[in-house]
Amino acid sequence: MSLYVENRDRIEEVSTARGNQYTTAPSATNHQSSEFKTTIPLAWFEGSPLAQLVILADPPTFTMLAASDAYLKLSNVKREDLLGRGIIEVFPANPKDPASGVTHLCESLQRVISTREPDRLSSQRYDVARPQDDDVAFEERYWNARNAPILGADGDVEYILHSVEEITEKVIAEREAQQANRELQLTRQSPAYLSEQRLRRAQRAGGVGSFEWLLKEHVAICTPELEALYGLAEGAFQAGFENWKRHVVGEDAERVVAGIEDCMRRGIPDCVYEFRVILPDGRVRWLRGQARFFYDECGAPERMIGVNIDIDAQKQAEAALRKSEQRLRAIYDGTYQYIALLWPDGTLLEANRPLLEFAANTHDELVGRPFWETPWFLATPGAPEQVRTATCRAAAGEFVRFEVTLRRPSGECPTFDISFHPIRSESGEVALIVREGRDITDHKEFQEQLRQQWQLFDTALSHTPDHIYIFDSQGRVTYANRALLARWQRTLGQASGNNLFELGYPQPVAERLHRQLQQVVETRQPLQDRAAVEVTTGEIRHYEYIFVPVFAEDGSVEAVAGSTRDVTDRERMEKALAESERKLQRVFAQAPVAIAVFRGEDFIVEIANPSYRTLLPDRDLVGRRLADIIPELGQNVWEALRHVFDTGEPFIANEWYVPYDSNKDGITEDHWFNVAYNPLCETGDMTSGLIAVLTDVTAQVLARKELERVNLELEEFSYVASHDLQAPLRTVNIYAQLLLKGFAAGDEKMSRYAAYVQQGVQRMETLLKDLLTFSRTVHSEALPIGTADLSLSLAEAVKMLGDQIEESGAVITSGSLPSVRGDTQQMAHVFQNLLSNALKYRKKELPPEINIWAEKQDREWAVAVQDNGIGFEPKYAERIFGLFKRLHGEEYPGTGMGLAICQRIIQRYGGRMWAEGRLGEGATLRFSLPAQ
Repeated sequence: MSLYVENRDRIEEVSTARGNQYTTAPSATNHQSSEFKTTIPLAWFEGSPLAQLVILADPPTFTMLAASDAYLKLSNVKREDLLGRGIIEVFPANPKDPASGVTHLCESLQRVISTREPDRLSSQRYDVARPQDDDVAFEERYWNARNAPILGADGDVEYILHSVEEITEKVIAEREAQQANRELQLTRQSPAYLSEQRLRRAQRAGGVGSFEWLLKEHVAICTPELEALYGLAEGAFQAGFENWKRHVVGEDAERVVAGIEDCMRRGIPDCVYEFRVILPDGRVRWLRGQARFFYDECGAPERMIGVNIDIDAQKQAEAALRKSEQRLRAIYDGTYQYIALLWPDGTLLEANRPLLEFAANTHDELVGRPFWETPWFLATPGAPEQVRTATCRAAAGEFVRFEVTLRRPSGECPTFDISFHPIRSESGEVALIVREGRDITDHKEFQEQLRQQWQLFDTALSHTPDHIYIFDSQGRVTYANRALLARWQRTLGQASGNNLFELGYPQPVAERLHRQLQQVVETRQPLQDRAAVEVTTGEIRHYEYIFVPVFAEDGSVEAVAGSTRDVTDRERMEKALAESERKLQRVFAQAPVAIAVFRGEDFIVEIANPSYRTLLPDRDLVGRRLADIIPELGQNVWEALRHVFDTGEPFIANEWYVPYDSNKDGITEDHWFNVAYNPLCETGDMTSGLIAVLTDVTAQVLARKELERVNLELEEFSYVASHDLQAPLRTVNIYAQLLLKGFAAGDEKMSRYAAYVQQGVQRMETLLKDLLTFSRTVHSEALPIGTADLSLSLAEAVKMLGDQIEESGAVITSGSLPSVRGDTQQMAHVFQNLLSNALKYRKKELPPEINIWAEKQDREWAVAVQDNGIGFEPKYAERIFGLFKRLHGEEYPGTGMGLAICQRIIQRYGGRMWAEGRLGEGATLRFSLPAQ
């Protein structure tokens, strides 16, 4: 039974138990003598998939007041030929009907009236009249019927709900089966005779064909109707199962054959099955087969006699019924509203699917209980009493609507708009209450958001210095922000509803503005204007304003919104800006650097100042592509321009080499520029062009290169000179030693002179050695670059100065030293010079104390070498790094080149070196190098 039928029976059972019934209504063609009002929409009843009538309790006529479409289709009677007439009048008795269906129907209807209880009629024969020419023929029909009372306000039966179900095919099939059973009892006595009789009877029964299968030989004996069904020639069907299966839908054939084989295997005498056959024209048709099996003395099946009955119309009717039922239920359950049907006392009669899903209950758990006792109301304080009161008001005939916020077990608190619609019967009494509810939580939230947005809108507009306002179509104020209200010196309530004349505007101004407001309303187009107004102080103020139409849903202009801005200061600024731009143009034209603006991906020159034009004499620049102006530009220039345009990142380069033909003589010259390419963004972050600023530094670069060449030659000369002077000095030193040996026992004066010579030679050798070291350092390309472990460098320096350290009693302390960019051996030379200076310039009365440490500063290490020696004046902190610069004269030995060499080594590795000290308080030599 379908869901709809189950609900119908349940409704009728509940109504019977409570003494109340729901009602329905006739169509517009109902008999005028009967006015029948309904609580269920007429379209619902007429579109019901059930065959039903609403009959007036007026025996013996039993007037029909309403009929469903299914009943009309089943009875083949039009609605206008049925409504308002008696049921016996429309459906008279068949004189040849021995079952007296009309009599039984009238008796059932009378029992309903007298007992006020439903009454059922099962398997009643009630033939249906079919007019044929001038005669009336009756079709044999069988029905199941149910008659249910619908009570009026006085408790008597006013109407009867008559529901029918046709079972003609079922009854005939059962009758045929009974007849077959009687015949099959005689099959063992005379099989041939009984088979022939069975086939003939099947033909007379209206089947589409009868058959007899000889199961062992697989031969079929068929009626011509069966062969005609399959489109075969006479006798062509006698080929067994395989021939039959060719005309049956494949899955149906397998199912039927399996069922038949199962029956034969279990010795079952009867088998009923349904299948689809494919007709010669390609159409598919439903058949029902009814078969009887005959077995031999050993129980083995011998043959099968059967008949095929056409049930295609029944199948189509069932499909249409299911589709109609699904459509009606889909409408009922598919709405977004929560719908419930209530009896006047508040008992729940029916609930649609959205309501059940919201309640998380089944249909049976809710139906039959008071509506206010449903879980979603009981969980909300005060809701049950509110719903009970609304139900009572609706039962009294009042339409009730209210909002309620419910509390669900999940913790949600949705808000609902609930309404109770009373539905009255013909007598005017409330027979049913339709309760509708819709979730308005989102709507309430939207209203709150709208209120907040309006408040935000008003707050935002009220904090702008502009005057924002809205006029209706008649020119009356409906809104003004605080700035305008302050000027009017009124509140919004005082200003609303007044026009410009009533707000105190001067007559000419009010007339002009009012005329423009009406123009916007009539033309439906915005209007923008400016005005100069003399204020009370005598000053002329400039204003600009705009009026915009506000459209209603029907397209008419219902209001005009506008804003007014005081632009006096802006106009002054615009004039000042224009003057500033003129000055900027003069500066641009007189700038000593070359400036140009390129537009678009093709870098079209938009502006170029005279300095830029000087770089490209005799060339047309403005409006042309840069590639056409200077086609000889290198790839590096185009890559830089494209990078700035694509990424929006500026490009800056110093002494950038750009060769090009400056005077168009066919010879490309070398040029160097300090370049800055900056993106030009005018709309959002999109780059629309570039600004190029170039400074020609070709002369400076050439001069510097020449100076570097001269310095290199000087450095090479000093290197060669210091290296080549070593040989004669060694000769002088040898002969000076010979002279010393020769005069050792001789002239004391000559011996002293020879010693002076030897000392001078030794000093000269030391000087040349330091000069050679400095020259090698100056040729920085020769110094290796890698990672210098300063701890190893310091250890090497301490080892080299071991004798001096021991002799002076020096104490050297060091923290952990890092690895830096450089070379371990070269850094050992630096530490050796720094430690040697600390030992040399010590205080005579104190042993030297030398402390070494390192500190991390961003991406480099700073190393300090601190001593407690004689120190120096801070003003000489730079001088001590000069060549041959000595602060203490001949008092301390040395050439004055040690710190200069150290500084050159540190600079070679990307660092710097400096000194700190005070006279008599020691010195601190510091250097920094990139961390490695």
